[in-house]
Amino acid sequence: MCRIGESCYFWESFCTSEFDKHPMKSFRIAVFALVVASLATNKFAVPFMNTQELAPVVQPARIRAEVSGTVRDRQGREIKGARLRVFDEEGVVLAIGITDRNGEFTFEIPLSQNDSPRRYEVEANYKNLHDVETFSLGTMPQFRYVMLRLKLKPGIVTGSDSELNGVVIKVFYATDRRLSSTPGEFYSGHRDNGDGLHLGTCDVHLPRDHKLGRLELPQIWKLEFKPNPRKHVMVQDVKPESESDFSAELRKDVSASTHKQVLVFVHGYDNTFPDAVRRTAQIAYDLHFDGPTIAYSWPSRGVSWAYSADESTAEWTAPHFRRFLELLATNSPGGSIHIISHSMGTRPVAAALEQLAKVPSKVRFQQVILAAPDIDSEVLRQIGVAMSKVAGRITLYASSSDRMLQLSESLHSYARAGSSGKNIFIMHGIDTVDASAVDTTLIGHTYYADERSIISDIFALIRHGDPPDERFGMKQMDTKEGRYWAFQP
Repeated sequence: MCRIGESCYFWESFCTSEFDKHPMKSFRIAVFALVVASLATNKFAVPFMNTQELAPVVQPARIRAEVSGTVRDRQGREIKGARLRVFDEEGVVLAIGITDRNGEFTFEIPLSQNDSPRRYEVEANYKNLHDVETFSLGTMPQFRYVMLRLKLKPGIVTGSDSELNGVVIKVFYATDRRLSSTPGEFYSGHRDNGDGLHLGTCDVHLPRDHKLGRLELPQIWKLEFKPNPRKHVMVQDVKPESESDFSAELRKDVSASTHKQVLVFVHGYDNTFPDAVRRTAQIAYDLHFDGPTIAYSWPSRGVSWAYSADESTAEWTAPHFRRFLELLATNSPGGSIHIISHSMGTRPVAAALEQLAKVPSKVRFQQVILAAPDIDSEVLRQIGVAMSKVAGRITLYASSSDRMLQLSESLHSYARAGSSGKNIFIMHGIDTVDASAVDTTLIGHTYYADERSIISDIFALIRHGDPPDERFGMKQMDTKEGRYWAFQP
């Protein structure tokens, strides 16, 4: 079975009866499937963009200090891919990233107008090597730029992510999938037409050497036939719960979080239940998200040839997702709710938000992120105004390099909102970000979580709530249709 996440489409709609009724449409679908099948035989990995290569913020609204440096080992050799975190005096993570091929890094740290010099820390980790450097930043010119040289040495940094074999992330889940009898699958790719949703929590293991934006899984070409806790992301335990128990546990975790916030992830096409919870855990960990994280897993078949079935199910799940959001709002009173949706998963999210905007409700969302949305541009334009009424900010990540969205557009004969180029989606109330410059692979359909700069931007968006023109590496683009932003190469 071909598995490249959400990057394969196929021809389930190409059946015998359809060929007789719509020969030209079926011919297009067949050609579409053959192209995808040839692409799907390869594995594609999205390389990280380096913060060193990003352009400065265009017209920043606040003073920002720059922290740059290099990371080397004890022999003085540059280390590529070292994981970096910047902390303030209270231990709050302000920025995340990794070193580039030269072992270099650059961060921009926002400062208040009259900040006196304050102490910060940058922590670097690579395998069993680490180092921590302390420095000062302030608004006075001599404190706005810092150059650091970190030299990693053997040892393990203290904290939950420093255990011998990795870290375990707790993920809440809600699903309308049918229970599965297949070991390790937990919930199947078929719809559960019973009342209500299946609710519960999962324990997901991430390896100690987890790299930012990556979802480490066994690879057959590496002769890896089963997951290894030292190397791979694994679902360790699934605990179904009643709605009352789920709600009580969720309320407790929201109250215990510093920022009183919740993150919901909605996956796209070709995802199993384990795929969904693994990706949710990876995103939560990479974002250093403070608060409970929830995977909403609709019944995608989890196979590349079921595109049409997944399309129908994405529509079918929308009212269930809406009811779940109402349940979530009830159990996180006064807290911020953020939603990240990807690909076909943006469809039930958009539909649910539109419906919530039409009824008297106090349900509101802080950040709504549509990553590589496989949704008709005109459909999103029709419902976008309603969506913006219940969201503090809506951000859309698009790319002209996304081959899967191009193929989807060819199949549907209408533009996808996730595509950029001359038809990039521009609409008041939705911040469109062209991610083409950081999407350098042939097929980058999972760049929302596989590109360092995207993860870093989502981190800044959720942590600080900054608009695009105040976020690192954004360039303002003005056209006759309106304004959007682009990552600078």
